[in-house]
Amino acid sequence: MTVQMLIKALMDYPMDAQVVDTDGSPIMYSVYAKPNQWVSDKDVVRLEPKSQMDVNSELYALIETATEIAQSDIDTLEDLIERGYTLEDLKEYSESTYEWAKNLAQEYEIDFK
Repeated sequence: MTVQMLIKALMDYPMDAQVVDTDGSPIMYSVYAKPNQWVSDKDVVRLEPKSQMDVNSELYALIETATEIAQSDIDTLEDLIERGYTLEDLKEYSESTYEWAKNLAQEYEIDFK
């Protein structure tokens, strides 16, 4: 499937639908690869599920970036939700980050599980 076909197919779905792999793990990133010794002779886009990534290091980088650019708490929380992170991910990452997100979601009446 080409990226163009994928985009056309995805446009038919609700915008807040979660994309998952065949095992049900949410797709967290897409990675573009030019042809090389590991990839075929065509450009490839690989979808990376949460099950194949280091969630803690990704959360650390995301939160550090939000802090560096002085992103608001609510924008940071919405970014976490949009990217597919859950409260359980945050709990495994850091108890204080989990409590912060849970309290902020309750305060703004945001559905964050």
